[in-house]
Amino acid sequence: MLDPADFPRALARAVRERRGELALSQTDLAGRLGLDRRRVHDIENVVHIIRVDTLARLANALDTTPSALTLRAEIIVADALRISPGPEDS
Repeated sequence: MLDPADFPRALARAVRERRGELALSQTDLAGRLGLDRRRVHDIENVVHIIRVDTLARLANALDTTPSALTLRAEIIVADALRISPGPEDS
């Protein structure tokens, strides 16, 4: 079973990894979001939990979907726990 406490860190990592795949700096992503670079830093370092509306904006800025980011986060947690993510983990 996935520990809900692990998910915010995994989601932040998923954002950071996707940003890296696109070769975007935090400043670049902040520009796409209309935010300050510090806010992107805070998101990636789990200073604040990502709200659903922020997740949607992040996904759009990262040329992906909210579900793709959350699935990536689920996989990150599952890998850390060495289990397979799936419907039974819901």
